[in-house]
Amino acid sequence: MELKDMEFQMRQVRLDVVETTQYDPGKALQQIFDLLKVKDDTQRFVALSLMKYLLEGNGSLQRNIPVLMQCWTAIPPTFLTRIFKSQAQASTDPNAKNLFELAVSIVHSFIVLLQNHLSVILPKGMGTGLRKHWKQRVEAEMSGITSSPQVIRTLIFQTFLSFAHTVEGASVLTEVEDWTPLLYYFPGNILVKDMFWTTYMTLGKAGDQVSIDKVSRSFGKNFAVLASIWAKEPVTILEDFFEYIVNSILAKVPVEIYRPTSAWLEPLVKLIVTSTVTPRKGPAFPKLKAKAVKLASILTRIHPVKTTELLFSPNIRQENASSAKPLSYLFLKLILVDIKSTIPSLLEQINATTYRSTSERLACSYDILSAFTNYLVGAAEDTNPDLPLFAPDLLLQLRTDISQTLSLTIEYLRDCYDASIGGAPGLHPSSRAPTMALTWDYPTGFPNDLLIPAQIRALALWIREDDGEDLRKEAAGITDVLLNLYSPSDTSTSTATNPRNGEDPSHEIEVALEGICNTSEGIHAFISENGYAKLLSKLSSLLTAASSSSSSSTDAKIDFDRGLGIQLLLLKISNSGEIGPTKEEYLSSILSLAAGMKLANGCPKGPQHPTDPADPASLQRAVEAVQARRRDEFLTGILDLAYDALGRASRGLRQKYRGLAEKVLSKAQKMAEREREEGYMEGQAGGVAESLGQVISGEGSGHGVHII
Repeated sequence: MELKDMEFQMRQVRLDVVETTQYDPGKALQQIFDLLKVKDDTQRFVALSLMKYLLEGNGSLQRNIPVLMQCWTAIPPTFLTRIFKSQAQASTDPNAKNLFELAVSIVHSFIVLLQNHLSVILPKGMGTGLRKHWKQRVEAEMSGITSSPQVIRTLIFQTFLSFAHTVEGASVLTEVEDWTPLLYYFPGNILVKDMFWTTYMTLGKAGDQVSIDKVSRSFGKNFAVLASIWAKEPVTILEDFFEYIVNSILAKVPVEIYRPTSAWLEPLVKLIVTSTVTPRKGPAFPKLKAKAVKLASILTRIHPVKTTELLFSPNIRQENASSAKPLSYLFLKLILVDIKSTIPSLLEQINATTYRSTSERLACSYDILSAFTNYLVGAAEDTNPDLPLFAPDLLLQLRTDISQTLSLTIEYLRDCYDASIGGAPGLHPSSRAPTMALTWDYPTGFPNDLLIPAQIRALALWIREDDGEDLRKEAAGITDVLLNLYSPSDTSTSTATNPRNGEDPSHEIEVALEGICNTSEGIHAFISENGYAKLLSKLSSLLTAASSSSSSSTDAKIDFDRGLGIQLLLLKISNSGEIGPTKEEYLSSILSLAAGMKLANGCPKGPQHPTDPADPASLQRAVEAVQARRRDEFLTGILDLAYDALGRASRGLRQKYRGLAEKVLSKAQKMAEREREEGYMEGQAGGVAESLGQVISGEGSGHGVHII
């Protein structure tokens, strides 16, 4: 039928319907239903147009949910899909544009009117046929976005956003291959922005209802398109994009959706690096750099391996500039320059309103520095032999710059701690008028500063892994600061997008002490600040948790590796030659700790359980067996510390604590017996038991090779 004839027929039928609705709306609907049953697309098109007219003009009908459901089910699915697909012939068929816009409008109307009953439109567990129809309709809407007027385009965006809130609708959206026409409008349209993250959030929380693998691939593909679009945007728009990723995607979409794949991470990381190191004019550029650095630091927390592999790759270079320095190298240099130029005057800004934003920016920079250190460690340990590295001369320059940066960091920690905790004569808070505030007065207190844990982490990792003696000696000068911040029962409430929220730096302090105690100055500072008592208290809390655990699943929550690290540190200090015989206070503490520990019953029965990768229960048993062995290694380490302390004690102290030592020996013998029965740990507990027996009997000493 020609367009003129169709319009004439619509006017005639509309007049009939309008006249009918004045008396009987139900009869008018019945006329529309009868037209929809006719196997004539023109008649059906007229009926659909009139249904839309009737729905928009009749308030009582809009509130009648059962009738609305009847109206929706009366529309033949194949006919509706055919109208959507007419969009492809818009350039040759004069009716196609009108048909497509009608289809968009009618679906949008029902989506709005049935917003609390969307299962009628998108039924749960929809069959293959209906899913195919919806996929074809959405594909047609995607294709028609660019050529549609603004009003129709907005209806499409609103429809997609409603789809995104349901598992079925979001699943249909992700089955569509090409989102490019939609994503083109992403930068300036809040509907498209909300639809993007809501789609993947809904599916991420759907559990077994969807294939996470397929959804993840869809995310990676569409995000790569987004990154390519945003790379061409001005500074202010790009700044919004980074903020959107942090606040919407990373904060709301489950991490299972944005897995560490190159599909989306690689273009995003490249965008972060290039936008940071490429100079741009205008006052918005510093904000852009700050948000780019924040995003990079969060990504290194969420997906550390893949992110650092991309972020520190020497392959990120300026286009057509193969001989230039890698952009990732310039990115690191920029971060170090920012820290070095800000830290010297930061103490004066602590009480300023701008301090929080400055400290957050620097904390993110320190986090990236920590990630780079871990990246270098991974490359040095050959955990990834193909890991790309900068040229040797660039690495040497970075090493120098990092050492200088951390030297300034040590000075800052020293000065900041002294000013906020120790104060100055007459200027400490307890010695001045309540209304007298100084520039270094913390609104929240030194231990709660967001910046401190990030600084300690970066410093700790570097001085542990780098052999620079000078920096370790400098760090020894803040041993008192570190130990005063140390909490044996640390609890962290950090999150991926706000990793320093309530974070306790105690673990990082343990790592820092590993590097500091490689120097004579560090060991003496550790002893003078009663470091033994601090670390023994942490071991005691771990031991209490291990002793009270009723199963290997409970053990999984206990960080035994951390306990073993503390034990190794204490043994390193005792064997350094820098300290004398064991003091009574330490001997009493470690013997009491070892004698009072309980041997858990949840031991693996054999060296290892048969593991079937396809059997979750088998995998769980294997994990529990490994954790149980780690628990026993930790307990054996406690015994080894007791043996070491007893062996270095004077004869008088050995005799005084003989009874306690014999209880420790009994524990060691029981561990050795279980060790022989279970067939693992290679005789560690047996070796400790034998050595303890010799020391107690006076035949041996604690000096020499230890078990851990």
